[in-house]
Amino acid sequence: MAQLAIYCRKSQENKDRDSTSIDEQEKEGRIKAKELDLEPLLFIEDTSSGKLDLQDRPVLMDMLQKINAKDSNIKAVFAYDTSRLYRNIETQSKFLAIVKRKNVELYFKSGRFDWTDPHSKLLHNILSATDEFFVDLTSIKIKGTLRSKAEEGKVNGAVLPYGYTKDKNNYLKIDNEESEIVKKIFDDFIDGKTSTEIRNWLIDNDIPTRYNKIGGTNKIIHKGRNETRIYDKANSTWTTGTILQIIRNPIYKGKRRWGDEFFDAPIVVDPITWEKANNSYINRNKGSLRGKSTDHKYLLTPLLQCGCGQSLNGRSNKLENYYGCAGKRYKEKKCNSKYIPVNVLDSIITKLIYGNLYSTVKESFSDNNSDKREELQTRIKSLEADLKNIENNKLSVENYLADRTYNKVQYFRQVKRLDSKANEIKIKKANIEESLKSLKGDTNILREIEELTSIAHSYIDYPFEDTHPDFMKNYTDAVFKGYLALKLPFLERQKTFRKFIKNILVKWKPESKLFEITISYKLPIEDELYLMDSLTLHVVDAKKRQTQWANTIKMEKHRKITIDDVQVRLQNYAL
Repeated sequence: MAQLAIYCRKSQENKDRDSTSIDEQEKEGRIKAKELDLEPLLFIEDTSSGKLDLQDRPVLMDMLQKINAKDSNIKAVFAYDTSRLYRNIETQSKFLAIVKRKNVELYFKSGRFDWTDPHSKLLHNILSATDEFFVDLTSIKIKGTLRSKAEEGKVNGAVLPYGYTKDKNNYLKIDNEESEIVKKIFDDFIDGKTSTEIRNWLIDNDIPTRYNKIGGTNKIIHKGRNETRIYDKANSTWTTGTILQIIRNPIYKGKRRWGDEFFDAPIVVDPITWEKANNSYINRNKGSLRGKSTDHKYLLTPLLQCGCGQSLNGRSNKLENYYGCAGKRYKEKKCNSKYIPVNVLDSIITKLIYGNLYSTVKESFSDNNSDKREELQTRIKSLEADLKNIENNKLSVENYLADRTYNKVQYFRQVKRLDSKANEIKIKKANIEESLKSLKGDTNILREIEELTSIAHSYIDYPFEDTHPDFMKNYTDAVFKGYLALKLPFLERQKTFRKFIKNILVKWKPESKLFEITISYKLPIEDELYLMDSLTLHVVDAKKRQTQWANTIKMEKHRKITIDDVQVRLQNYAL
């Protein structure tokens, strides 16, 4: 049945202490409801000032949210007089905008509100120029609803923490089977087991994860490599991160976190057990709540990727620092890649990049790139066509707004989506245009690359400078450009690598006992492929079959191995 919202408020201002009582306001409202043949719906706000903003008047906000709802049955609003509803211009304008937009009639004891009044129309039109308030109104309602559910102990649609489920009334309750797993995780952690050991036990015993049960897909974005992957949740496995999240989540000791607040929740482990586990975690990580800290800086993360698809991360043991596949922590990944010492791979990549980048880019400026230029020009034309289509779509959206197919919320949402898509296309277009500019012979990038190694000169004392200025400097720069770059500070090399390199793929080939290293650039040049033996002694350019790096000092320790032997083996593989 259609309803009349009756708003009653007892003012807290001194001059209103003797004003009309709540009972009198309600009585007048019910008379109006009977007169209009509408069902009365009461909204009573005790002792509140009409000068307050809307967000400080919860009952008035609740009434407006109910009016603004899609399935609202409220057809009219009654208040004893205007002072009951508002006493500041901002509240008045917002209130009138809502009721006007929803075609809700407004009544006072003195009579029906006159929408033809120029002042009222102006207020309404000013606010109607933007949908910001309507979005805020919905947002406040949703946040308030979710918080109320959390306070009452109900679930709110999010993925439930492992160990919990819900009853038929949506109240959070303990999952008997999963809670036993949670208790074991806490007990094992307190007993000294690592998160990896606990994780492996869960996998060995086929304990399903939360995602195994709910299914669906999950998208992971790797910003360092500009890569997005889609995973099937049904195939997800336990991770050490999940174990630590369980350990650190206070819900298991009965404190459900909601923003900055905590609400009571069913207890899975007693608070003492929870504190013991978390103290153990902090002690293991030297007081850090973010995990184990590392003293070594790893130059190539996050550029490195293993052939199995996982990242190659920096690690350390008592003997050395090395790069290892993240998947090796998880036995079900079955990654058979070998570790590579950090100093070896850092040196190799530094030598290859600084030693070859200038000549490689210069070669790309030659006239042999007509096909590449044509391809880039075709892509630019395609992106320009996409931009034109977006502009046409924006015109259509404006027409939808004009003929009221879209309301303003829908209009702004569509415009925002189209603008975001257009921005992505413009960025792609700018990147391709930069690549095309390089291929046409812009020497700025060449000059920049050439100057990279010159920075190292400030860190080296060259002999004969008094008698032969710059002689040794130029000789070193020309002959040992890659080795010279090893003298560069860590941050200088890291900045260069992240500016020019998109990805470094390292594949271990067990059948041949060698590594394949593929370097992909952010520049319009082809990927480079290098081969390295299993002992990390020698590197060959697979395309040119030329030696690029050799560890002669390490080879001296292997009497049966010579540079020629390793070089021939790698070159033969390249053939």
